[in-house]
Amino acid sequence: MMLFVVVACWIGIAAGALVATTAAGVGEDDDEIESLTVSEGGNLTISIHIEKWEKDPQVLVFRLSLDSSQEPIAQMICHNGGCTQTRWRPGASLRADRESVTLILMNVHYNQTGLYEIRKHSNKPLENKIYNVTVSQPPLSTIIPEKSASATHREFTAGISAAVVAAVLVVLALAVLVGAVIYRKCRKENLGGTDPEVIMQVPYSYCIIATSSSAGLS
Repeated sequence: MMLFVVVACWIGIAAGALVATTAAGVGEDDDEIESLTVSEGGNLTISIHIEKWEKDPQVLVFRLSLDSSQEPIAQMICHNGGCTQTRWRPGASLRADRESVTLILMNVHYNQTGLYEIRKHSNKPLENKIYNVTVSQPPLSTIIPEKSASATHREFTAGISAAVVAAVLVVLALAVLVGAVIYRKCRKENLGGTDPEVIMQVPYSYCIIATSSSAGLS
């Protein structure tokens, strides 16, 4: 008789556990999932309604991973009208306005796409809400590539080098032109109306010597 009672108790416990597990699974499957879309670089805002602040509400935000792990994002705990918050991710914050708590994720990136779960506890038992957040990338036509500092520096240096080379070439060209004019003039002055073909055959050294001699005599 005792053995029968023990077996019956174990069967009852197992059946109760099975029913509880099934109910929990159904509850999880019935969680409403709301879809939200935000552009990359924008701010994601989710408002959580709070019915009674005097019940010291608590709000906890998770990000759900593919391996069923939960990454905490932010948490707010209120007590006697005062609220404190904890943030685990940069750019995340919870703001209260006596009617709701607002989750703000600033400057979201494409890799933040995924499921986010918000747990709220106030006058009612723990409530869960899941959001499917999609971070969309802007069209390629609107993306303006920004030049890196190194690329800008290289372009600036190349521009300066080109300007210097151009200036040197101009100076050399002017020097050659002025030298040719002076050379032709001094040969004419020293040879006194000699035939042009003869002038062109006079070496440049003679012009220099003659010019120097004239300068010494004067």
